[in-house]
Amino acid sequence: MVLLEVLGLKKIFQKIDQLLFKREDRVLESTVNNLDFESLIKILETIPHGRKKMFSLLLPERAAKVLRGLSPYIRQYVLRDERVERILAIINFLESDEIADLVKILPGATRQAVISELKKHDPKKVMKLLDLREDTAGGLMKTEVLVGKQDFTVSEFIQNLRATFPRSVPKTNYVYILDDHGKLIGAVTFNRLHIVNPETKIKDIMHPTKKPVKVDQDQEEVARSFTAQDALELPVVDRSGALVGRITADDIIDVLRTEFSEDISRLVGAFGDERSGDAPFSKIKNRFPWLLLNLATAILAAYVVTRFTDVIDKFVILAAYMPIIAGMGGNAATQTLGVTIRALALGEISAINTWKIIFKEIFAGTLNGLGTGIIMGFLAYLFNNNLTLSLVIAASMTINLFVAAFGGVVIPMLTRALKFDPALASTVFVTTLTDVFGFLSFLGLSTLLLT
Repeated sequence: MVLLEVLGLKKIFQKIDQLLFKREDRVLESTVNNLDFESLIKILETIPHGRKKMFSLLLPERAAKVLRGLSPYIRQYVLRDERVERILAIINFLESDEIADLVKILPGATRQAVISELKKHDPKKVMKLLDLREDTAGGLMKTEVLVGKQDFTVSEFIQNLRATFPRSVPKTNYVYILDDHGKLIGAVTFNRLHIVNPETKIKDIMHPTKKPVKVDQDQEEVARSFTAQDALELPVVDRSGALVGRITADDIIDVLRTEFSEDISRLVGAFGDERSGDAPFSKIKNRFPWLLLNLATAILAAYVVTRFTDVIDKFVILAAYMPIIAGMGGNAATQTLGVTIRALALGEISAINTWKIIFKEIFAGTLNGLGTGIIMGFLAYLFNNNLTLSLVIAASMTINLFVAAFGGVVIPMLTRALKFDPALASTVFVTTLTDVFGFLSFLGLSTLLLT
C-alpha cells in the first residue's frame, strides 16, 4: 500500500515538473487545484523548484489550507513574493491566530501593507494578537468567540448571533457568558442551545466554565491545564478576568508536537525550529556554535587522558577499554536526561518530590553501572586473564554510571532553575561530565592498582 502511494506521488511529481518546465500554467493551475491536500503539501515540501509558482496558482481557500500543513521555512518562502491583495484574500479563510502567525513571517514592506489594511478592517481582531508572545496563551488563542448575557433567552441569543455572524458562525464548543463588565462568569455548550425551549433563560442552562488560562501564561503551562482538566477548549482571560479569546485542543496538539520535536533537536545540539528543508547556511549558523562548545569539552576530556600517558604506555590494553567506559556513561546520561527533561516538561517534578526523584535516578544508575561493570569485568578477565584490570573496569564503570545518573538528573534541574532551556543546555555539560569522570576514574584506578 505504501509502495503504491509512493509510486502515485512520484507520477504526480513528474507531471508537475514537466508542466513547470513547459510553462503550461493553465494545466498546472488545474492540476494543483485538484490535487488532494496531503499530496500537494508533500510536493511543495520536496520539489526543488517551482514552489512559488505552484502556490500562486492555488485558489485562496486552498492556499489557506495548504499553509497550515507547510513547515515554517517553506511557508515563509512561498509567501515571500506574494501580492498584498492575494495575502488578504488568503487570510479570509484563516482563523485569527493563524493570521497573526502569517503576518509575523511576511517580508517587511508586505507585512506593513497588510497591517495597514487590518487597521482599517479587522473583524477577527488580529491586531490584538500581533504584540503577544508566540509561546504564551495569547499567542495561541483565537479571538473568535461566541458570547452572551445571562439574562438573554435562547431565542434572543440566537437572533443576536445571526445578526453578528450573518454568513458563518465560528467553530466552537461553547458560548461564553459575560457580566456587564466583560468578565467571564459561565458557559453554555453550543449544542445545547438547539434542544432547550427557545424561551429558556441563558442563566438557567449556564454552567461554570473550565478554569480559564491567563493571556500571558506560558504555552507549556497551558498544555498542562488542558491535560489536567481533560478539556477540548479553554477560555483565555486578561489580568482583570475579562474574556479575550479561547484556545482549542488542536492548538495544544501543535504545541505538544512542537515542544517534543524541539526537545529532541536540542538534546542533540540543534535548534528546535530547524527543518530538513532549511538552507545549508542556516543549518551551519545554528549548529556551528554548539559544535565549537562540544569541541572545547572534548579537549577537556583529552587533557585528562594526557595526564595518564605513562600508565597507558605501560598498559596499552587500557586504550581498548577507555571508549567503553566513556561511551556507557554517555548512554546512561542520555537515558536519564530524556526522562528528566520529559518530567520537567510535563510538570512531574516539584519541590515535594525533587530529592526522591534524584535518589531514584542515582540508585538506578549505580546499580546499572555495577551490573554492566561486572559483565564487562568478567569479559575483560576472559580476554586478558588479569583480575586487577577486571576489577578496575567494574569499579570505574560503576562510578561513571553513578556520575551519569547524578548529572543527568541534577543538571537539567539546575538549568531550569537558572531560567535556561534544560534540553539545550544540559547535553553538552552532562556528556563532558561522563567523559571526564569516565577517563579519570578508569585511568586513576589503573594508576593506583596496576602500577
